[in-house]
Amino acid sequence: MEFLTPKQKRDKSRRLFLGYGLFGILIVLATYVMVSTALGYEVFSTKGEIVQNGLLFVDSKPDAAIININGTQESSKTNAKLSLPEGSYNIALNKPGYREWKSVTNLSGGSVEFLTYPRLLPDTLEELSTVNYAGSSMKSLQSRDKRWVALYTAAEPSLMRIHDINRPQADVLNISIPSYTSGNVELIEWAGDNTHFLVSVESNSVYTYLVFNREEAEDVVNVSTLFGVANAPKVAFWDGKWDEVTIVDTGGVVRIGSIKNKSLAASSLVSDKVEDFFTLSNERAVYTTLSIDGTKSVRILDDAVTYPVLNVPDPSKAIFISGGGYNRNDYLLISGAGLEKALLYRNIVQTIKQSNTGRVSPFVTMPITGDVAEFSRSNRFVLVASNSEHAVYDVEQKELFRYKTPVGDTGFTGWFDDARIYSVTTKNELHIYDFNGANDYIVASNVLTPPMVNTDVETVSLVLQKENSIAHSILDIANSQTE
Repeated sequence: MEFLTPKQKRDKSRRLFLGYGLFGILIVLATYVMVSTALGYEVFSTKGEIVQNGLLFVDSKPDAAIININGTQESSKTNAKLSLPEGSYNIALNKPGYREWKSVTNLSGGSVEFLTYPRLLPDTLEELSTVNYAGSSMKSLQSRDKRWVALYTAAEPSLMRIHDINRPQADVLNISIPSYTSGNVELIEWAGDNTHFLVSVESNSVYTYLVFNREEAEDVVNVSTLFGVANAPKVAFWDGKWDEVTIVDTGGVVRIGSIKNKSLAASSLVSDKVEDFFTLSNERAVYTTLSIDGTKSVRILDDAVTYPVLNVPDPSKAIFISGGGYNRNDYLLISGAGLEKALLYRNIVQTIKQSNTGRVSPFVTMPITGDVAEFSRSNRFVLVASNSEHAVYDVEQKELFRYKTPVGDTGFTGWFDDARIYSVTTKNELHIYDFNGANDYIVASNVLTPPMVNTDVETVSLVLQKENSIAHSILDIANSQTE
């Protein structure tokens, strides 16, 4: 048994307290380090500062692309998860046989950023099929499932051609246009079954509407004759069903015609006198009406009830309407020269019902207006475009991009796929670029109509001007010939 003097006992107690204190400090420091690490902090940076990391997910199609960040190659290839100190980064993706993709990303500490949209374009695009047609003009329309393309040339007015862009080598389907119709043909829309499509034929300001069946070439329905609505100004599929159409007559009455039952509804869908009618989905529609005093209004039809949306400041100018759903929310986009700015609404009917005034303000006001108002294929991005400027809203990140087009003035523009925009210049050169205007690539020259991309974003259908004819070509936009 050890006997200590009072002084020795005091010294021992001091040593114990000092040891416990140092041990406690070590525990606190270790805990701080572990918590900081878990939260993404680097305890010491090169400047002696504490810096919080962020997570960056980098994907690409195709994958296994080399990732360069600020000029330094990462050990991981796409698809990769990278932990980086907060800051701005120049990111480049490279893969043999493909064009380089670049982006500038600002990463905040503790945040997670996703570069999941990059699609690498091959250096050389392989031509999978080409069919030449007589004439100098062609009209085309893509099915809702992005597989089928209907074509029509004025030089061969008796035939409608159907191409399968999922199977470029498949035979072209020819459908005869009834001999009793002649005039200017317009392709209106495909039905939701991706088998039937609607066409109008105009002759001397008289319109005839026809429903074609790509599987039964002889099965052509003359909507105008069936319902006795000669020269109706607007006919469209109702809710995407091929056998139900909405017919707007010259008096502004909107009625549903059942092709299956060969019957036309006696009463109008709405009590207003309709000027234009835009079918959405789930038996909903948006329409414009012009009152006696000249006021143009936009209203929405939902579950057989109509609700006011807005009054158009300049009723003499056209407006353009489109709708889309993303992440369990419904969105409605209204643009055009009749408005000072484009308007994006979210869950508009629900919001109107909850409003004390019965009206609703837009979810986002887009800073420009134009005759292009479209949702991307995934509905994540919203595009409003004039011939030289774009405004794009990212619904997921709640971020707005506004920029001059990277190609100057455009002949026509729209969504190429889920995150890329196409523009055909006034010189008929086709460009594609990311939603924010970056990574501008030239795809083809002498392009006459909008490009049409299949569901898997593997092939693109193009109408090209040849020396003495026009051609429908299908190009491979996914696979490099050097792989």
